Amino acid sequence: MSRFYSAYLASPGKQTAAGYLSPPLLDALFSAPREVDRVLCAHALPNAIAAVPGAVRGKNATVTVTATQQGVALPSIQVTVRLADQRIIAIDCPR
Repeated sequence: MSRFYSAYLASPGKQTAAGYLSPPLLDALFSAPREVDRVLCAHALPNAIAAVPGAVRGKNATVTVTATQQGVALPSIQVTVRLADQRIIAIDCPR
């Protein structure tokens, strides 16, 4: 997770995400332009990202990702990773 988000912060976009996201999620997140980046769940690029491993449930694991913008922690993002191929299959933005 940390490697993906570091790469994504350096070069946000579909090309960077392609190696890390499952194809259906990649298509869903980049299908139509939106004012919010659906990978980062934010309007602007954060300064830093921290990923904390969560629970393993069957074939998937959850990771809590927290972004920091100008020293302020943004609401956490829940990311689900398929263990078999280490692909992200879901990104749940805070509401």
